[in-house]
Amino acid sequence: MGRLHRTGLVAMVESAPARMGWPLEGSGRRAASGAPRGRGRPGTRARPRGRGGSIPLLAVFLAVLLGAQPGLGSPRPIRETVLQTAFQGWDLSAMRRELVGGPSGRDDVLWWGVLKLLEGDLPSADHFLSRSRDPLARSLLPVVRGSREVAAGLVEAMSPGQRIRVIHPPGTAEALLPYLFEAGDAALDLFLDRLGVREDPGEALSVWLVPSFQDMARVTGLERSQLDAAGAVAVCDLRRVVMVTPDALPWGYPYADTLAHEIVHYLLTIRGGGRVPIWFQEGVAKAWERSWRGRPVGEVGRTAARLLDTATLQRRWIPLDRIEKGLLSLGSSDAVQLAFAELAAFMAWTTARKGDDAVARLVEEMRGGDAEIAFLRVVGARPGEWFLAFLRERENRAPEVPDPRPGMVMREGTGESLSALAPEVEARVRLADRLAGTQRFLSAATLLREVLAAMPVPHPEVVGRLARVLRQGGRPEEALAVLDQTALDEEEFPWLARERGLALVGAGRLPEAVDPLLVFVRTDPWEGEAHRALAEAFRSMGHRDLAEREDRLRERGR
Repeated sequence: MGRLHRTGLVAMVESAPARMGWPLEGSGRRAASGAPRGRGRPGTRARPRGRGGSIPLLAVFLAVLLGAQPGLGSPRPIRETVLQTAFQGWDLSAMRRELVGGPSGRDDVLWWGVLKLLEGDLPSADHFLSRSRDPLARSLLPVVRGSREVAAGLVEAMSPGQRIRVIHPPGTAEALLPYLFEAGDAALDLFLDRLGVREDPGEALSVWLVPSFQDMARVTGLERSQLDAAGAVAVCDLRRVVMVTPDALPWGYPYADTLAHEIVHYLLTIRGGGRVPIWFQEGVAKAWERSWRGRPVGEVGRTAARLLDTATLQRRWIPLDRIEKGLLSLGSSDAVQLAFAELAAFMAWTTARKGDDAVARLVEEMRGGDAEIAFLRVVGARPGEWFLAFLRERENRAPEVPDPRPGMVMREGTGESLSALAPEVEARVRLADRLAGTQRFLSAATLLREVLAAMPVPHPEVVGRLARVLRQGGRPEEALAVLDQTALDEEEFPWLARERGLALVGAGRLPEAVDPLLVFVRTDPWEGEAHRALAEAFRSMGHRDLAEREDRLRERGR
């Protein structure tokens, strides 16, 4: 999401997947200690991301970086500028070269502490920063010490290609690792190629997978209230990615896409030398976050797309200068999702008009200058003018009525959720649950069909239950027909993707089951039946290694 004053970035989750898809039965996981809890209604979500904002703790640091320029001819100010620029762009080589080979200065303990922090050497960072009285040191020291305390309970795993280092809680969190490594490797390959970079940026990407939102606040220095209000689940800051584990949320979240989102921030910060504006980073990260798995650039969930259509009809846009202050500053999750959707569509539109290498050219220009000049050189207009051209074109082709099918904006404390079932409808759904619990699946299906037929708009909870009992009753093709007819967004309701995958396996269409089942396990990696079905599908396709992986992950289920 929005950029921190330290150049960090935060991601949000745009929809809330249910663990099993049956919240009416209370089957969602409880939040981990310190994490906000869901309200227990169908479709509600405890908060949460890719896809920032101001924090009081670092306000002084802004004054350090953006204060009055020193006089010319003074070697120390020039040296400080070099170190500040290297810090902004996470350029470890430049920082080390200046500290080792340049003239010594009174702020050496500060910059050695900053370098050690960026390198991940927390004890040394603590040693140096605790000896400095600089405001930057005082702002970073709590982050260092919070990170050391949280890290004491974590273990480390390295990806097979040695490109991604994950620090995670021991035990069940290990079920995420294969999917994180898969997403991280694919995202690095694709995004580096898009940015015109032929090799990895040096050290392995450090990913902290922390157990709770309270731990996330301690590791990042963000205030817990900001994380809760905006729904942040991941932060890219200080040359590392910090993510909360999916089981800190009752319904999980799409952690693989979230990592891809944060990798965009990581690469843009390094590639752009810290000069890439917040709104540009967020736009590229949101536009690219699903593309690592073959989805179109600029694709967002149905909820975000509907917010964008409504804003277009009402001409109620969020301007770039508001977004530049940080997405956390926008206040509501609706506003944050709208900003994400705007920026993703804007960057996809820019790419479509100026070529697949437009982002790479813009970032290269920004590295040596600013966004205004970069846009003038690459697209022929300033960012604000180019954005207005995008809005005008979108207004000319906006739908008259937004998509009426359900979507999700589920953040703790926002009051937003799927429409609740009326009491009489909920009573009939619970009766269907009892019928299914006594193996009378087709009787439950008949009741749920009646409930669904009486709804003006299909409710995802009812659709998911109906598909499930039809599948359990030996009618997988009918389950698939229900999912096809209601046409809900299965990325936003992953329990529906789970039902589709299981129904496809039941119908003998095993290769087709892989994609929907992966959507589900990349949100909730602990559901044993999904891993069993994936193993069967992979085995039928001759992928023995992947089948064995799923068999192992099935054993780690809860």
